[in-house]
Amino acid sequence: MQIRLAQVSDAAAIAALHSQNWQQVYCDVLHADYLREHVPAERLAVWHERLADPAHNQRIWLAEQSGELCGFACAYAAQDAQWGTYIDNLHVAAKKRGRGLGLKLLAEVARWHTSIGYIDQGLYLWVVDGNTLAQQFYQRCAGQAKDRDVWQAPDGSAVPSIRMAWKDARVLMQKTFASIA
Repeated sequence: MQIRLAQVSDAAAIAALHSQNWQQVYCDVLHADYLREHVPAERLAVWHERLADPAHNQRIWLAEQSGELCGFACAYAAQDAQWGTYIDNLHVAAKKRGRGLGLKLLAEVARWHTSIGYIDQGLYLWVVDGNTLAQQFYQRCAGQAKDRDVWQAPDGSAVPSIRMAWKDARVLMQKTFASIA
């Protein structure tokens, strides 16, 4: 398994995996016609823009095996004064789950976060309330449910979401590195 930074040429592969995961995980949350008809093109536009004109605090990592995209993570350093670095996306292909890829991607985010000087600041992400598998994964990685909000999804749905947070990057690093080893 190789972890590397994403390039503009990776936009289509990232968008395809992102779309597949949304179609699988959000089938009970977002409108079926939106997932089927709009998500692939919409995700491609999002990822092409993010890679072609990245925010100054953005990083995107890919997990690949034999040239196949198996997962990705996107984070924004120091995005929030209270919560710290925002992990905007963490996706692993359905057929590759349970093999430690999510842990490796989280470890890369934590490593980067601390390498740029944010070791005592936290990290956070939002997870859809109904995505219990993701919530359990983040809890196993020492993430804590901190508050709730509503995601105004692109299809117009109002989706209850939970903020999962790590108060200190060291906690996330210890948990991910210990689990990988």
